[in-house]
Amino acid sequence: MTLSNLYAQLLPSLPSLPLFTLQAAAAIGMLGAMLVLTRYHGQAILHREAYLGLIMGLAIYVIAWFVSGSMKGQVKLNLGTDLLLLSGLLTGWPGGLACYLLSTLARYQFSGVERLLASMVDTAVPVLAGLLLRRRFYPALLESFRWRTLLYIWLARVVATYAGLTLGLQFIEVAPALVQQFVMLRLVVLPLSLFILYLALQMMYLDAQVERQRSREYHLSHTDALTGLPNRKALGVYLAGLRAGTTRCTGCLVVLELSNLRDFLLRYGLQNGSRLWHRVNDIEWAMPVMHAISHYRPQVFQYGDFSLAIVLRGTRLADIEHSGEVETFLDALSRAISADWHGFRPALRCAVAELEDDYGQGEDGLPYRNITLALNAHDVGVAYFNDLLRHDSALDGYIESALDAWLAAPSSMPLAFQPKINLENGYVAGAEALLRLHDTVGQPVAAMRAISLFRQRGRLAEFEWVSVCAVVAILPQVLSRIPGCSISVNVSAESLCKADFGLQVSLLLQQHQVPGHALCLEVVEWSEVLQLSQVEQNMAMLAQAGVHLSLDDFGVGYSTLMLLTQFAFAEVKLEQSLVATIDNRKSRTVIALAVDVAHRSGARVVAEGTETQHDIDCVRELGVDLAQGHVFSPAVPLPQFLHFPLRQPFKRARI
Repeated sequence: MTLSNLYAQLLPSLPSLPLFTLQAAAAIGMLGAMLVLTRYHGQAILHREAYLGLIMGLAIYVIAWFVSGSMKGQVKLNLGTDLLLLSGLLTGWPGGLACYLLSTLARYQFSGVERLLASMVDTAVPVLAGLLLRRRFYPALLESFRWRTLLYIWLARVVATYAGLTLGLQFIEVAPALVQQFVMLRLVVLPLSLFILYLALQMMYLDAQVERQRSREYHLSHTDALTGLPNRKALGVYLAGLRAGTTRCTGCLVVLELSNLRDFLLRYGLQNGSRLWHRVNDIEWAMPVMHAISHYRPQVFQYGDFSLAIVLRGTRLADIEHSGEVETFLDALSRAISADWHGFRPALRCAVAELEDDYGQGEDGLPYRNITLALNAHDVGVAYFNDLLRHDSALDGYIESALDAWLAAPSSMPLAFQPKINLENGYVAGAEALLRLHDTVGQPVAAMRAISLFRQRGRLAEFEWVSVCAVVAILPQVLSRIPGCSISVNVSAESLCKADFGLQVSLLLQQHQVPGHALCLEVVEWSEVLQLSQVEQNMAMLAQAGVHLSLDDFGVGYSTLMLLTQFAFAEVKLEQSLVATIDNRKSRTVIALAVDVAHRSGARVVAEGTETQHDIDCVRELGVDLAQGHVFSPAVPLPQFLHFPLRQPFKRARI
C-alpha cells in the first residue's frame, strides 16, 4: 500500500476520533464512580470484581447504544476492546464473563444477528488476553505502577485486537475495502487506547493505595506498639467474628496478669515491662510454655499494659476447669519468667470466662465484665467464672444497687439496733446500729460481705455516710422514748480522711435538731492514717459538736493503747475475742489493763460479745462500764428496740 493510499484510508477515519474520545471519558468516569461507590476495607478490587465487571459491560452497552444512533456507516468504532481486556485483567473470570455477556447483548440488540458470531469470537479474544495478563501481572500492578507493565498490557491489547479481527473474519465474508477501513480505524485509536489503559490502571493503583493506607492504619490501631501483639480492639473484633460464624464456636477467654507487678517494675524498671511476656509473644519460644493448652489453638492478645488475653477454642469452662490445663500453663509460664528474670518469682493470677451467646463488644460487655469479676476474686492463682462466682457477682450487683437506693433515701436502709446496758444500774445507755441486709430471695447477707465489697469498689465512705444519715434521722424518735440514749455508727479512717466530714456531721445534727452526744461514732480500721492532719481536724470538729467518739477493738495491741493519748475518745470497746476467752488468765489481765488505761484517759469501757450471765459478772468485776451482747438482746429492728425495757433486771455477782 502506497503512502497516498494510506492517507486516503486514514482521512475518513479522523472524524470518528472525537466520538471515541467521548466514549473513553464516559467509560473512565463510570469506572471511577464505581470504585468510589464500592470501596470496601481490604484490597483494592477484592469483593468488587463482579461489580467492576458489570460496570464495564454496562459501559459497553451504553456506548453501543450511543454509537448505533450517532455514527453512520457500516463500520462503527467503539471502546469495547479496551474494556473487555480490562475486565479480564482486573476482575478475573466472573467480571470478564459478565462484561462479555453484556457486550454480546449490546451487539445483538443494536446490530442484529448478522455477523453476531464473528463479533462474539472477536470480543472473546481480548477477554482471554486479559485473563492471561492477570496471571502474569495481578496483583503486582496494584502494588506498584510501572510503565513497562503498561506497555506489555498495551501490546497485548494490540495483538488481541487484530487476532480477534482475524478470527472473526473466518466466520463471515466482508468486502476487502470494508476490512481495510476497519483495520485503519483500530490503528488510529491505538495511541488513545494507551492513554485509556493508563488512566484505568492508574485509578486502580491509587484505589489500592487508599485501601493499603487504611489497612496500615487499621493494623496500627489494633496492635500494641510495645509488644507487637494484637491489642484489646483486635480481641473484640476476633470475638465478634467467632460469634458471627455460621456455626457456634465454643471457647474460653483466659486473662492473666502479674500480682506482684510493682515488685517487677521496681527491680527491673518500667522499660522492661514490655518484655515481660516475650515468652508468649514469640511463637517459637511460646510453644513449650503453651504446650498444655496448644490443642485449643490459642490466640494471644495484649489485654492491658501488663496483662495478656488468650482465646482457647473448642472447650467449655467446666471441662477446662476440671482438666487443670490452665494451671499447668501458668506453672510453665512462671518457671519461664523466673528463668528470664533471675531472682524474680512471679505471682500470676488468672481469670477464665466462657464465651457465651450473649456477650457483647466493648469494654462493658461480656466476657470482659466476667473477666474483671473473676480477676478481683483472687490475688493469686486461677479464678473460673463458674456458677458460684456468677452468683457472687450477681449478689455484688444487688448490694451496690441497694447502696444507690439508700443514698437516695437513707430511711430505707435496713438497720437493726443492739442495746448497750449500763452494768452499774441496768439501764439502757444506748445501742449500736448494724446493717441487716437480705438478698432477693430473703436470705441474709453478712454485713462484712457488703462492707468488703464497698471497700473494694471505693464506696466505703459513701456507705458510712448514709449510715450516719439514717441514724441521725431516727434519733429524735429514740430520744423521745429513751432520754440520754446514744446510738453508735461504725466509721473508718477513710471517712475521717475526707475533707469537711466533721462539719457535715455537725450540720446534719443541726438539721435534725439532735444534740451531738446522742450520736457515737465507732472508729475502726485505722491502718496508717493516724498522723494525717485531716483526721485530726475532723475529730476536733466532731468533739466540738459533742459527738462521742468510740475506739473499736481496743486492747488488742500497743497501737490502740497509744491512740488514747492522741485523740479524745469518750468510749472504748473491748475486742470480742478478749470477752470470749475471759476465763483465760491472760485475757483477764489484758482486760484489766485496758480498763485502767481507758479510765485514766476519761473513757468508758464497753464489753462487746457478752453471751452469758457469767460474762457479765466477769467484765463487771474487772471494771467494765457497759455491756453489749446476746445475753441482753440481739440486734433488733427499730420498733422492737423502742419497746425494749429501759432497765434490765440482772443479779449482781457475789464477790
